[in-house]
Amino acid sequence: MLEAANAEDPMTTHQPTINVRTAPVAPALPPLRIGSFTLNSRLVVGTGKYRDYGTMQAAIEASGADCVTVAVRRERLVDAEGRSILDFLPLERLTILPNTAGCFTADDAVRVSRLGREILEQLGNPGAGWVKLEVLGDRTTLLPDPVGTLEACKELVKDGFTVLCYSSDDPIIAARLRDAGAASVMPAGSPIGSGRGIANPAAIRMVIDRLKLAEQGGSAEYPVIVDAGVGTASDIVHAMELGADGVLLNTGIAHAQDPVRMAHAMRLALDAGWHTARAENSAKALCQRKQPMGRRHYAYPWRMNPLSQRTVAPSSGTGGAVHGDSGARHLFSDRRDAQELAQVPSPSPPPSPHRVTQGSTATAAPCLTCGCSPTNYRSPC
Repeated sequence: MLEAANAEDPMTTHQPTINVRTAPVAPALPPLRIGSFTLNSRLVVGTGKYRDYGTMQAAIEASGADCVTVAVRRERLVDAEGRSILDFLPLERLTILPNTAGCFTADDAVRVSRLGREILEQLGNPGAGWVKLEVLGDRTTLLPDPVGTLEACKELVKDGFTVLCYSSDDPIIAARLRDAGAASVMPAGSPIGSGRGIANPAAIRMVIDRLKLAEQGGSAEYPVIVDAGVGTASDIVHAMELGADGVLLNTGIAHAQDPVRMAHAMRLALDAGWHTARAENSAKALCQRKQPMGRRHYAYPWRMNPLSQRTVAPSSGTGGAVHGDSGARHLFSDRRDAQELAQVPSPSPPPSPHRVTQGSTATAAPCLTCGCSPTNYRSPC
């Protein structure tokens, strides 16, 4: 009887049987080439904000990344106990990408870049030859200063660095950074630490087109990496579907309740997004899709996670290796979200469509349209 029922059920007769043990495995992604550097993984992860070094090590391993970025400034590189974060990284396996997080002037960024090169040369790490350039505009948004970034990029290129530039999603400044010698432009999906994902997918797509399309003076081989604001795996899929060559993130993994599991999810998401973009082959359609609301509340520039009401506290175990400052962390914390949402007043009711005598109050004047009482309006009037 059961076999007869299944034979008549289209859900069982027309669905192919897939043996998960013999199903074809998706081909590995090609390596990412940035200047003279070659990365086997297109996912680059940060090293700050973890609750302890052990969690950081496990999360990096789960992400599959062979390149991690490290802030060079001393207050970020060394913790309160005098331990350097570099002592907890497998330098023989990982390429370190030093960054200038915390720099607000071009001169400071250039100085920190040279310091990072000296440190990595002493350690024999190949990352000594490149730098992720960040020149921030202010301490509130942590958005890049385009003028300072362009100035520092020119100076570092002259000094022999392979420069990866953290930039806004402005295609004009992106093209100028490329023309100044940047080996890669890294447009921000949204502010650092916000977890908002790709806030303006149309702008990110314009940056990618400007840097990659031959008719716009670009090259298909020029690497574009989405950086900042990536909060969950779907954000990585979105970035890769738009045509990005890779993604750099930190907070989305480090501040997750289970950083190791989240790192694994991010790794799978990058593969999924890369294959999706090439299977669908319609970047315009992908760009024009409405971004799913999901856990995000786009009326506010920060993220509230309904699964957790905890406040993201500054890390105490990883010293100063924090990408961003405490002000930004608290600005984007869950508790702040709840407080702000609670203070939003209820929307006022729409004005009544009934006309009242000029100079009269609504409680006394009859409607001039139909003569009905203000306390007994007819609908429609």
